[in-house]
Amino acid sequence: MQPMKTKQVVIFDTSALNELTDDRESGAVIAGLNTGFWVRLSETNIGEVAATTKKYLARKRQLVQLCNRLVPPGDCIYPHNWILSELIKLHHQNPSAFNWKSVEVRFPEAERELFTKEMFEDDQAAQEQTVHARQQNKNYADLSSLVRNPLDEYFAKNPSTRPNNFSEYLSLPQTKEAILTCAKLIYKWPTNTIPDDTAILNFIDICPPFRALVYALAVGLYEYSFRDLKTETSFRAGAFDTYMSVYLPYCDQFVTAEKRERQRNALELVKVSAKLPVQICSYNDFRNRLFLK
Repeated sequence: MQPMKTKQVVIFDTSALNELTDDRESGAVIAGLNTGFWVRLSETNIGEVAATTKKYLARKRQLVQLCNRLVPPGDCIYPHNWILSELIKLHHQNPSAFNWKSVEVRFPEAERELFTKEMFEDDQAAQEQTVHARQQNKNYADLSSLVRNPLDEYFAKNPSTRPNNFSEYLSLPQTKEAILTCAKLIYKWPTNTIPDDTAILNFIDICPPFRALVYALAVGLYEYSFRDLKTETSFRAGAFDTYMSVYLPYCDQFVTAEKRERQRNALELVKVSAKLPVQICSYNDFRNRLFLK
C-alpha cells in the first residue's frame, strides 16, 4: 500500500504526537488528519513510545491509542538505519539503474505491533531502550563536540575565520572534505566498500534520504563544534532528532513540537541545503492551517 497521491503525507515527530495527545480538540485534529492527509508513523515514533516506562503507563497507553487511530488511514515506516542500508545496497548492486523510490519503506510489522500491543507491555525492555537512547544522544553530542575547545581557542585568536552561518560553514574546504569522508563511511557500513569521490557525490545527488542524513550530520558538526554560541539560533538537535532527517524525503510535511525549536531549526537547514521539497512546521502552525481548510 502506497500513500494516496491525492493526499499529502505527514510525519510527526514524537513531540508532536505528545502535543496532539494533549490537544483539547484532538478529536477534531485527528478527524482532519485522517480525512485530508496520509499520516506516516516512523519507527522512531513507535520506539520512543515503547520506551516509555511503567512510571508513565497512562501516557504510554494514550500514545498507543493515538497511534492506532492514525495508522489505519496511513502507515508506518521502517527504521532510518534499515532504509539507508537497503538504499545503499541497492545502489551498490547496480548504480546505473538505481531508483531510491523503488525501496518499499512501509513497515507492516510495526502496524501489527500497534494493534497487538505486545511490545508496549515489556517494562524491562522499555527501561533498556531509554538507557540506550540516552547513551546514543550522549555519544552523538560527545563526538560532534570533540573539537569545540581547540576550535574556540583558534577562533578567539582568528575571529574573522569563524563561519558566520551554516552556508559559510558548508563552503569551507575542510567541510566539503568532511562531508565526503562521512558519506563514504556510511556507504561502507552495509557494503564494506568505499566509493571514490565521483561515485559518492553521484549517490548523494540521486538519493535524497542519504543526502538528508549527510547534511544533517554536517549541521550537527556545525552546531556542536563551529557555531559561535553567542549567536541566537541553536541547531542542537539530539541523535534521534538528527536521524529523523532520513524520513524527510518520504513526506510532504514534517511536524515537530519541540519547545526550543532546535530540531525544527536543524531540519530546516537540512531541507534547504539538501534541496528537499518538504515543509518543516510546528504543531501549532500545522494545526491552525488544518482548521482553516
